[in-house]
Amino acid sequence: TRGSGEAGGITPDIGAYHVQTDNGMVTFLDTPGHAAFTSMRARGAKATDIVVLVVAADDGVMPQTIEAIQHAKAPTCRLVVAVNKIDKPEADPDRVENELSQYEVISEDWGGDTQFVHVSAKKGTGVDELLDAILLQSEVLELTAVKRRHGSG
Repeated sequence: TRGSGEAGGITPDIGAYHVQTDNGMVTFLDTPGHAAFTSMRARGAKATDIVVLVVAADDGVMPQTIEAIQHAKAPTCRLVVAVNKIDKPEADPDRVENELSQYEVISEDWGGDTQFVHVSAKKGTGVDELLDAILLQSEVLELTAVKRRHGSG
């Protein structure tokens, strides 16, 4: 498992992953969820166009979830919520939606503008729907990239 070699099973770095889709390449920046890595999450949020907020359906909103919401409220950033661990018997996605609504993250089902996708990373359930939600947000934002230049900055 990711992070199993680190003290306490915590991965103290940002991971970058590329996923090829029918609509082009999507790059994911994976920041640590542990409370000790606040500044790392803030830097990660500044470098993104779309934030996928992963909330465990069995844990609900945690302090670092609230912090991540604050980072994601940049005017140029869109938010997609992935309610993870829906395969667990104690999963309560409605509780997650209710708790997030207290922080003005309102699902489209409740009349808001945030897409919520139910997933199980362990079983792969909902991953295609999550990718579709991300791609939809990229279309709304009209995201493009210059393909024939080297990155800078």
